[in-house]
Amino acid sequence: MIIQHAPNLYSELVHLQAGSLRVTVGQSVRRGDIVAACGNSGNARTPHLHLGLLSSIAPITTARAKLSRYEVRGADGDWKPGDGEPKQGDWVRPALP
Repeated sequence: MIIQHAPNLYSELVHLQAGSLRVTVGQSVRRGDIVAACGNSGNARTPHLHLGLLSSIAPITTARAKLSRYEVRGADGDWKPGDGEPKQGDWVRPALP
């Protein structure tokens, strides 16, 4: 499933549960709306979600992720505030309140 958020900004949700889509093409969605259920479609053995950020869908082009309110696990195992752009190999989690 691909959701357009703004011009040249899309998210792609992959491995959704078969038959779980709750939206149709062109339908508007809002934060908190349930659009589908996490599943194991494709070659996945366990339910999980792949989230991709895209800058184009024709052709599909990935985009850099800018995040807020998250933490990065350091080499020492401690969690520290993220700087907005996770690096390849980073372990990230939502920032604790």
